[in-house]
Amino acid sequence: MLLSIKNISVDYFRGKKIIPALRNASLEIAEGESVGLVGESGSGKSTLALAALRLISPHEGNITQGKIIFQGKDILALPEQDMRAIRGKDIGIIFQDPFSSLNPVLRIGDQIEEAIQVHAENKLSQADLKKSALAALSNARLPEPERIYNSYPHQVSGGQRQRAMIAMAIANSPRLLIADEPTTALDVTVQKEILDLLAQLRKDMGMALILITHHLGIVSQTTDRIYVLKNGEVVESGATRSVLSSPAHSYTQELLRAVPQTAKVHRA
Repeated sequence: MLLSIKNISVDYFRGKKIIPALRNASLEIAEGESVGLVGESGSGKSTLALAALRLISPHEGNITQGKIIFQGKDILALPEQDMRAIRGKDIGIIFQDPFSSLNPVLRIGDQIEEAIQVHAENKLSQADLKKSALAALSNARLPEPERIYNSYPHQVSGGQRQRAMIAMAIANSPRLLIADEPTTALDVTVQKEILDLLAQLRKDMGMALILITHHLGIVSQTTDRIYVLKNGEVVESGATRSVLSSPAHSYTQELLRAVPQTAKVHRA
C-alpha cells in the first residue's frame, strides 16, 4: 500500500475552543490508484489531506491520534527535515486556489524552478532548471510554456494558473498527487480539461491520485474508489461504481440527490 491512514483524529484551536475536525478517519491508496474524497464543505476532506502531509500548524490544530504510513514510513514519527524531503517530491499537492498559492511577486518559472532545485541531489545549472521547468509546463498542456514561464500569476488566466500549479506539483515526478478541489472557480469547459489532464498524467507518470471534491459527478468519472466524509468521519467507502449505484449511508444518498440533473453521475 502506498499510503495508509489509520484512525486519524484532528482538532483545531479557535481561541480557547477545541473544534474536532476529524474523528477516527481511515484511508488507503495503492500505487497508481485514483481515490476520491467526497463531502460538503467542512466535512474534513482537506484536513485529511493536510494531515497526510503534516501541514497542520501547531498553532492552529494537532493530530491527536492515529497513524499515517507512506511507503512504509511512519509520517508522524519523521523529523521535519525528512518530511520536507517528502513534500513536493514524493507527494505533490494542488491547492484549491492557485492565485493565493502562487507567489504574486515571482515569475511562474522561478517558482517551479525553486520546487525542482530544493529536491535536487546536486545544485542544478540555470539552463537545466529552466529546461525542467519548461518540460513541467509542457506536461501540464500549456500551449505556450515559454510565455507562462516568464509570466507573473496575475498575467495569466485562472485555468492557466491551475495548470501552472499542476506543473509545479508534478515537476519532481511524485508517487502520489493530492488535488484539493482542483476545478473550483473554473468554467465547465476548463474543469473538464483539468480533470482530463490529471487522468492522463496519472496514466503517463504511473502516480496515484487523491481527488478532493464535493461533486459526485467528478469522482464518478475519475476515481477507482471513494471515501464519503461527513462531520469529520468517513461514513462510507468502497469502489466508486458500487457506492454510487447502491449507496448504503443516508448522507451519500443525499449527496446523490443533490447532484444537478445536468451533471452526469456514472453508476454502472
